[in-house]
Amino acid sequence: MTTIAKKGGKKTGAKRDLKKAKRVLARAEGAQCFWVTNGAIISTLVDLSNLLGEMETSVYRYHVTKDKNDFADWVEFVLGDRELALALRKAKQPKSA
Repeated sequence: MTTIAKKGGKKTGAKRDLKKAKRVLARAEGAQCFWVTNGAIISTLVDLSNLLGEMETSVYRYHVTKDKNDFADWVEFVLGDRELALALRKAKQPKSA
């Protein structure tokens, strides 16, 4: 893949892809893991995706209300993926998250 650098210091495609890959591969350790009310422990975005795919709505509603979104907060502040956190804040159901 050939990447052309843009003016103004914007990231090239390769640099942007590398940054995205690092976010996707991010792993929380120890106390920074996400402890779900159903007993599951999440340490990566893959874990979160898998869990959301099978999560009961009541568990999701415990962590996501009109006033808070624990999943989005964790993704943004622990794993460092603000873009995904914004998308999670818009989701109304676990499967759409």
